[in-house]
Amino acid sequence: PDVGGLALLGVRRGGHRGRDQDAADGSRSGDLGRDGGHERGGEQGRQGRRQPGADMVAYYTHVADVVDYELVYRYGGWYFNTALKPIKPLAGLMYNKHQAAFAMEDDVHAVNMAMYAPRSNLVFEKIVETLPQRYFGMPGAYMNATTGVQLIMSVLEHNTVPVTLFHRDIFNPIHWSQFGYGEVPDIDRDYPASTVAVHEWLHRTNQRGQRVLGD
Repeated sequence: PDVGGLALLGVRRGGHRGRDQDAADGSRSGDLGRDGGHERGGEQGRQGRRQPGADMVAYYTHVADVVDYELVYRYGGWYFNTALKPIKPLAGLMYNKHQAAFAMEDDVHAVNMAMYAPRSNLVFEKIVETLPQRYFGMPGAYMNATTGVQLIMSVLEHNTVPVTLFHRDIFNPIHWSQFGYGEVPDIDRDYPASTVAVHEWLHRTNQRGQRVLGD
């Protein structure tokens, strides 16, 4: 796409920049945390107070999301969060290599902790195109609303091509609600036979991803 996630990093693409998408159609307002019982935390207010202006993303978690979507769209293949601990080889996982695929955080929400797509997949094309609209159209919003779960869900809501959604047991057998901010989940436990990796939720346990760029 001519306008994509890398515009947020100030990279010129096709003569456009991310600020051109400010307040574009399709951006959402209202509840800027995770809705539907999703994650909220004290850093939401902190991020809202420190959100920067156009042509920049503020947080390492934002930057990671922007780059991850773009890489999967351009080159295809798998992306995994570094907070995923492998349990068994990925080779045993059954999926359609011609479709986009996302890990499920629970029974409802697809997330970007583990995702796959063939090169130039239409679902990821839409994610890359929509991301700047949400980021610049929702100033001060928490990352889940702008570059995370709500971005993915908004695209899937209007998607018309097949997508694979991996059951939460495969990549996310430990839910974030099972422990508090700053706590480390106990990952030494028995997992379902289908579990391939365990998400350790490092952004909740040590808040590394919440630092502002340049701090």
